[in-house]
Amino acid sequence: MAVIIFLNFLMYLCQTIYVRKKYPCSLYYYFWLYFCVFSGASVFIVTTGIYELRFSNLPHNTDLSILPYILLFICVNILLYPLRTIRHIDFSLNRKTILKLYPIVKAFIAILIIYTLIKLFELSMYSQYSVMERREMSVSGETSVTGNGRSLLWYADFFLWMIHDIVTPFLLFYSAQGFIKKCISTRKLLLIISCILIPMFITYWNTSNRSGLFFLIVNLVFFMLIFKEQIPKASFKKLVRIGLLIAIPFIIVLSLISSARYENSDMSAQNGVLSYFGEMFPNLGAFVYDQNYRYTYGARLFPRYFEAFTGYAINIDSGLQNYHIFWQNYTGVYILVFKTIFGDLYLEFGTIGAIIFIALIALSMNLIYKKNKNIFFIVSLTYLYICFCSNAVFDFGLMYGGYYVPRYIVGCFLLSVVLKKLIPNKNSML
Repeated sequence: MAVIIFLNFLMYLCQTIYVRKKYPCSLYYYFWLYFCVFSGASVFIVTTGIYELRFSNLPHNTDLSILPYILLFICVNILLYPLRTIRHIDFSLNRKTILKLYPIVKAFIAILIIYTLIKLFELSMYSQYSVMERREMSVSGETSVTGNGRSLLWYADFFLWMIHDIVTPFLLFYSAQGFIKKCISTRKLLLIISCILIPMFITYWNTSNRSGLFFLIVNLVFFMLIFKEQIPKASFKKLVRIGLLIAIPFIIVLSLISSARYENSDMSAQNGVLSYFGEMFPNLGAFVYDQNYRYTYGARLFPRYFEAFTGYAINIDSGLQNYHIFWQNYTGVYILVFKTIFGDLYLEFGTIGAIIFIALIALSMNLIYKKNKNIFFIVSLTYLYICFCSNAVFDFGLMYGGYYVPRYIVGCFLLSVVLKKLIPNKNSML
């Protein structure tokens, strides 16, 4: 196992070095570095024995083949290819446009403040439960506030959640350009970022969701790296200090959740966190690739689309726990583990189907970059693609298999059309 995992790391390391020389300081490079770090973490946990300690009670293949790792590497190349185009797109707004958009920004901030108040109310309700109790409630599909037959509060929460996600890339784009062009102060920048982060921070703390907290920060950092070359060095250092300050509560909460999860485990919280960042690569060969006895053909990751096209619904009791048990029995694979985007899609469509699926996603994004001229729509889809690519090192992501993506795209398209009409002329963003 160690040899294969090390060879896997070498592929990402060599590619990262190559990309750094050809595309320095680009989002494309930073994503390859991201995958390289995770592949390096997999070498560490395998060679130190952390991986075997983590999965000693589960039967798994230790005689790995290099084939799935080559296939995964090909998929990552395909997936990240559209990000090379970003450096040729002018992600900028002039001062006139920034000032003209400010009233809309204030309206969105007001909406997000209302959303934050709802989340604070949820927090007051969840505070009576322990970290692990909240985790169990989340896994089982229970809630203490927004359930009860989809109450009015449930619909308000859902509606504001979608608004939050749709306006997030626009607000990030606006705040970055406003800060760079010195149209907004540091205080206003912090206000906008706080309105974006706080509702989701509370949501993930309520449900003891480590991955949600992790990706919330990671995706924000990746998005802001698009503007790195536009930011003066002094301002960039200031942003780094602000970022480190914002990261403190996230680190504290992540530590509390990790400590609670491993409190009654044979594995320490430290080793558990290390396993979290490195297990997906060995899991691909140990638990997934060529270990299944049937494919799901979209019914697992895309149940709503599967039902719409086939008319056949697979009814699983609510909650992730029952979801995992059902599909584990169906595929013969312990699907609860992280398995990379290729491993996740392999269980759906097999090797060729997984590669084609990833290629279609990358091709669609590449065409959007080349054909679409609305910068606000491009920004919105770029943020979605960043979220998708950052999650890809772990798995496909359950959220992307539902109706979230079409709702997000339609919402962002409508918003981008409105915002575009507010720009005085076609050259106002140059």
